[in-house]
Amino acid sequence: MVEDEIAKMRALAEVSSDAQLAEKLGYTRGAVTQWRRRNYIPEKAQRRLQEVITPPKATPANPSDRGVSLMDGPIHPEEIKARIRIRYGTIQRFEREKGLSQGAVSQVINTGLAWHTAAKSIADELDIPLHRVSAHYYKKLCLSPISRNQQAAHRINAEAR
Repeated sequence: MVEDEIAKMRALAEVSSDAQLAEKLGYTRGAVTQWRRRNYIPEKAQRRLQEVITPPKATPANPSDRGVSLMDGPIHPEEIKARIRIRYGTIQRFEREKGLSQGAVSQVINTGLAWHTAAKSIADELDIPLHRVSAHYYKKLCLSPISRNQQAAHRINAEAR
């Protein structure tokens, strides 16, 4: 039974020997021999085979465009500026076309000032969530809801008050 399973694993991994199978799965040849002796193939080895035989998922050309979670921090300021320059040529042209004051983009990205209209314009243009535009919005939208409540004192400290 185990012999048949190992033969299937070799066929799926497109290898001809136990040594090649073990190398492809990240095991030693002795491990494959132990599977035969124990009449058991670990689930970890079977999962590893599935990882080896399934093709890798295509990653986007831009690493910032992969699946975004709430815990992803702001995009690097230079990357945001580069994306804007690719689309508009200059930051100033972007600011003029969006009706923003001169220097608004740099103020939001570099200093993290809370200029909502500028930050929203950047987020809309680059098709990214607002919290990825600057550290200010990341702290405001992602970190503050999960930060510790200052009024919730430890029970020992509460008795001392």
